[in-house]
Amino acid sequence: MKAILPAAFVIALSFLPALSVSALSEKETMEVLNSVSKRVSGGDIKALDEVKNLATNDAVAGFLFFFRQNHYTFNGPDWQHAIANKAALMATEVPGADAYFKQLFKKTPTPRTGNLVRQREVAIDALTQIHNKFSVRVLAEALLDPELDARQTDICVGLSKMNIAGAPYSKTAMKGTTSPEGIVKWTQWWTAHKAEY
Repeated sequence: MKAILPAAFVIALSFLPALSVSALSEKETMEVLNSVSKRVSGGDIKALDEVKNLATNDAVAGFLFFFRQNHYTFNGPDWQHAIANKAALMATEVPGADAYFKQLFKKTPTPRTGNLVRQREVAIDALTQIHNKFSVRVLAEALLDPELDARQTDICVGLSKMNIAGAPYSKTAMKGTTSPEGIVKWTQWWTAHKAEY
């Protein structure tokens, strides 16, 4: 695993407006993230704790990066999956994370890029992996956002995989979840249940 952050991660940090101000410069932030990356690549799960002290965008993007780096290794060691799970959970616990995700899923003033699409997919996967009330709320609210630019079908599949009690679809019964009718069912379900989240 690489210890140096790839350009895609730097791009992920740069496309959103700042949601909170950090006392660290961009260079210092990248030094922290590189240090954490080196430790995480060696299996040090506690290194993730350093990321939560960064500004909102940097912290959430950092957690999503570490989730991506460790989640998509299907035959990897158990510690990689533990790091991915902790990174996904910590992304949902950053103060202001809901605004980060909402902005991530909205239309951008510049054309959509492959990196932006991939960052959205990773965010949906991380939220699906955690499947807590925060995750359900962020994904379900995104479906109703008129400025949504992320794929509704990806969001519906993510919600289905969470096996939410009383939801129109589940992990074992997803047929139709990505159809226009399925999207309508999810939005109707959310309208009826959002007070629970």
